Amino acid sequence: MKTLTPPVDCSRGAPMGRLSDKLDSALPAKARRIPLSDGYDRGGAYWGNRMPGQSLYAVWQQAGRLVAFVDATSESDAIMSVTSFDWEPCPARCN
Repeated sequence: MKTLTPPVDCSRGAPMGRLSDKLDSALPAKARRIPLSDGYDRGGAYWGNRMPGQSLYAVWQQAGRLVAFVDATSESDAIMSVTSFDWEPCPARCN
């Protein structure tokens, strides 16, 4: 599986978030909480602060070839959020 938060180009400042893929509700998905340090993931993308009780999660399918990022309260909540029928990925600039 690819790294969920690979290093990003920060030569002009950190990018806001990361792009998300559209996941298939018919495929199995896994999720993992993404640790943030002062709003940055390990690869250098900036996510800002989360609401109380919320964490940033990466949800993936197909051995990490499809990845979506979402704020959620748990892994199961994150999976349900991004595999729901009406969820659409948001461009990195509005994550």
